[in-house]
Amino acid sequence: MSSINQRQPYPEDFSQFLTAQAALADAQPLEPGTSPVDAFAEARMYQGTPVMPLEFKLMYPRRVTWSSWVKQPDGKIAHFIGSNDATPEEELWHRIHAPERGLTPEDVIAYRKSKRGPVSGFFARLKCWPSNC
Repeated sequence: MSSINQRQPYPEDFSQFLTAQAALADAQPLEPGTSPVDAFAEARMYQGTPVMPLEFKLMYPRRVTWSSWVKQPDGKIAHFIGSNDATPEEELWHRIHAPERGLTPEDVIAYRKSKRGPVSGFFARLKCWPSNC
């Protein structure tokens, strides 16, 4: 009996099929004007994760946190945490993966209002009182 480490993870014909499919996917050219954000948006739409559109403008720059280990003069190591404005690459990553992380409260409110649509404004103005039926 062979051990798990010696066996192939897939049968030989299935492994060849996967290799052929990967080669076909690499060979297909992208359509001109295709944005990587649009491709992510379509994929994540089915997962239920909203993607912040590129045209959505923030009132304040997004703040991202970072941390590092810093060697002290006495030889010990201290953990340092800081934050700064997001670079364009970090901003793009956050728009795709975590649209509300690092935003100011005003920007979060504006982003959530933009996701609701015009019909929700009508329902938000309705007032319902309990009845004594």
